[in-house]
Amino acid sequence: MVIPRIEIASDDVLPTAAAYIRHEGTEVVYVRRQPFAAAVRHVHNVLSSYGASLEDVERALREQCPELAY
Repeated sequence: MVIPRIEIASDDVLPTAAAYIRHEGTEVVYVRRQPFAAAVRHVHNVLSSYGASLEDVERALREQCPELAY
């Protein structure tokens, strides 16, 4: 699976730890600022039914949201 764009959302905008939004052909995963391991787990929970592996999610988060990895 190709992982969609991942963006960090502020806590007051996103009522959940991670959310997959598809709107008019654009796919985005929004994730709250949280420890990296938690972000991987939450994004994987959102995308696992679409075939995303844990390794794919971890790689995508490291590439697209490096500030969560440290």
